[in-house]
Amino acid sequence: MSLRISSLDPSEPRASKDCRLCNRRRIKCDRSLPTCKKCDLRSLDCPGYGLRIRWDQGVASRGKLSGKALPIEDSPAVKPGAPIRARTESSLPSQTALESTFQSTQSAPTWSPSPAPTASSSSSSHPSPRASARIAISSLLSPSVPDDNEQSPLPRTPDYTQYNTGFNLNNPHALNIDFRNRPLLPPLRDPCAQQLLNYYDHIVSATFPWIEGPENHWRTVMIPLALECHSLLLALLAMAAEAYHSKHGREWYFQHISGPAQLRNECIQVLAHDLHAEMTDEQTFANVTKSSGILATILALCNLEMIKSDSALWRVHWSAARTITRRWTMPPRSPTSLDYNCRFLVVDAFFYDAFASTTTFDGNTPIPGEVVHPDDVDIFIEYFQLIQQITSAERSRHESGPGGDTADFLRSKISIRQEFEAVRLRNKGFDTLFQLASASRRHDFNAVIDMFHFAGLLYAYQVMLSPRDSEAARQECAETFVECRRQIHSVEGIQHDFVWPLFIVGTEARGHVELQRFIEDELLDAMSQSGWGNCVPALEFLRRFWQTGKDEMPNWMRMAREESKRGYKFLVI
Repeated sequence: MSLRISSLDPSEPRASKDCRLCNRRRIKCDRSLPTCKKCDLRSLDCPGYGLRIRWDQGVASRGKLSGKALPIEDSPAVKPGAPIRARTESSLPSQTALESTFQSTQSAPTWSPSPAPTASSSSSSHPSPRASARIAISSLLSPSVPDDNEQSPLPRTPDYTQYNTGFNLNNPHALNIDFRNRPLLPPLRDPCAQQLLNYYDHIVSATFPWIEGPENHWRTVMIPLALECHSLLLALLAMAAEAYHSKHGREWYFQHISGPAQLRNECIQVLAHDLHAEMTDEQTFANVTKSSGILATILALCNLEMIKSDSALWRVHWSAARTITRRWTMPPRSPTSLDYNCRFLVVDAFFYDAFASTTTFDGNTPIPGEVVHPDDVDIFIEYFQLIQQITSAERSRHESGPGGDTADFLRSKISIRQEFEAVRLRNKGFDTLFQLASASRRHDFNAVIDMFHFAGLLYAYQVMLSPRDSEAARQECAETFVECRRQIHSVEGIQHDFVWPLFIVGTEARGHVELQRFIEDELLDAMSQSGWGNCVPALEFLRRFWQTGKDEMPNWMRMAREESKRGYKFLVI
């Protein structure tokens, strides 16, 4: 493999001289920052361009250090402000190595939101995510002793936060955590991690609620809990870094952390320890913060894996979420015994499970709708309690035939429609909870409710009625859904809600080219807006399904079940 110097981006910052490894190899160095790309191509550990300490047995001949051995230091080769490699890292850093890196940092400077730098100040390069943490070089040096002949001090550590650009932190609902004068968990001693948590606060957390507002629990519950729970903090930072990379096409810069891979690996290590303690302790909630932090971390990891289109780890985290939720809510315990934070986490786990269960056929028992505390019944919860019952009925009918366990309302088309209409009416009374500012926004909110209504109704018809008896009703649901979507004035802040109903309507688009094009465009727009790639496997499935004939493949659930047996599983959320 080779690298042409002419192929490098001329706008990227460069070191002022070659790296020492290229010098020894007698080849032209590309001087990329923070490390040489030619070394990376050869899987060599580039030493970088910065401060190098050589220990020598010489002694000082002047000043207060006369007669004492001194380190000999090369003059710095990196321009002030350019990123440098502060340490090397391994693909799976140990807890000890990570802690030593964080602890070697003195006091992290406080970061406050400011106007984003111009594009010319940003860089698309990022420290290579390979090599292991080592103690900062400053901790190896004795305190400096004043001397008349002393050289001028070395440049301060570059401010890496200036390289994280392309966004504005102006969300009026953000918490804007003040990191000064408060104890910080090790990751937050990196000022870039503080900046990243602010990015999560303003931008990433806004993609989780049905409609963004002051009661966004992925902000108001998760962030305060993350300041106390190490594993959750690591998960939120990893998710925010991945979301930034997905949306902007470049890595997030850190000063003392290698990147999201290190954060995720460290998170899983800490979580595994906490899970073992939780599952072996008969007294659940002996430590409420730790218990709630476990489920919060698992849910954050579930969503982290949704950012990439090719990740299958969501199934592992989903299984853990099911286990913890049942442990908290099944007899002898009940949802009524949970505190506010835990109840929110249970509700979110239920939503995730209801979404995931519709497209997965693993034979495992889903989380029942009864886990939701009566006081927590809120927007869309009743819809997904119906959806979960429909999914359970489909699985039961597949295993036991038409006589399988089925909820009463699913026994006829009329009763199905009546149940959904009653839920739609109650959901339209929730708009006051969102402090919607304008009549236009209330109109859009009601249109989203209608989209879920007709998608859910369509799903029920697909499962419970014969294809011939339900064909006209299913076509009506799909057409009305499209009309509801086109009535929305502004999709800002709600476009991520469209994904599941779009998929369900997409399963009715076989043979309808215009509807297929509409579904594709909407799913791609939703991914573009959020920066998450979780719709890609679902869209690929729909494209394969659209190519089948009705005689070959009667319905999408049969195809999804057959592909699941071959290992192809996907999630729509």
